[in-house]
Amino acid sequence: MQKTRFYFVYDGRLYRKRKETHSFESSSIVCDLRICDITVCGDRRSNFRITTPAGHYFVFSAPDAHDADRWVSTLEDQARQSLHNQGIAGVPERVKEVMRANPECADCGHCSPDWVSINLGVLLCVECAFIHHTLGPHISIPKCLVTTTECWTEPALQVLHDIGNANSNALWEYLASPRTKPTPSASHEIKEQWIYAKYVCHHFIDRYLTRSLSDDPSKYVFNAAARGNNLDIVRGIAGGGNVRWRQSSSGASALHMAASEGHPATCQLLVYLNADPCVINSKLQTPGDVATDRATQELSLIHI
Repeated sequence: MQKTRFYFVYDGRLYRKRKETHSFESSSIVCDLRICDITVCGDRRSNFRITTPAGHYFVFSAPDAHDADRWVSTLEDQARQSLHNQGIAGVPERVKEVMRANPECADCGHCSPDWVSINLGVLLCVECAFIHHTLGPHISIPKCLVTTTECWTEPALQVLHDIGNANSNALWEYLASPRTKPTPSASHEIKEQWIYAKYVCHHFIDRYLTRSLSDDPSKYVFNAAARGNNLDIVRGIAGGGNVRWRQSSSGASALHMAASEGHPATCQLLVYLNADPCVINSKLQTPGDVATDRATQELSLIHI
């Protein structure tokens, strides 16, 4: 049985709704045209294809080849105009590489997520990102990866590379059954309950995670920061670690260690995890004072 769907473009994104009379709020996002390749199909010139960075694609039929060319041109113009309105010429290839490495939303599996939680190091779909907003910045800080240039810096992309959806879910969904995880079509309430249980209540992490850490969880975070190991920092946080823990002998914090060892990505992650950039050690030095290069000095002074 064939089903009719209605598509429209708004702010550089392609949306779908079941009925023409349905409201914008009831529509679902198909893909972000600003990061997609839009081409006429070579085998059938009357068809055109929209391909996401993750490799998912959607094929549409036009009445003829001329009409297909017009659709491609119009959709590309819409994507360019949306980026122009944001003051952006284009999305860097390095950002698209991160999207290719994380083809599905970390929380519901929606294809081609284009939002990111910069302190959890995962990619999210727009609906799950909206739910993350409600958790508060002490839990998650969601940003649009397509238009937020703050997420395009090398340290920010390095955090996403080091953590990513697969590594993150191996930690936060350790005990979860695949059958209980929401699907992209699940209701907003179901996704909200899942995300709250996952990141706030820690329902699905390894119950023996704290015991498996070689040190006290806060000390584990401290040592991971010295190594520049961003995934271990998140693992320590999940195990109950505190990024503001300080070494008794030197008064140094995890941010001091990351800055002194020259790990700019780790500095950025720690600040987003609520590390204090103004804390001083026993020598009255801030993380910026002990930074070994300009990059870590600047990042250790970031405020959200």
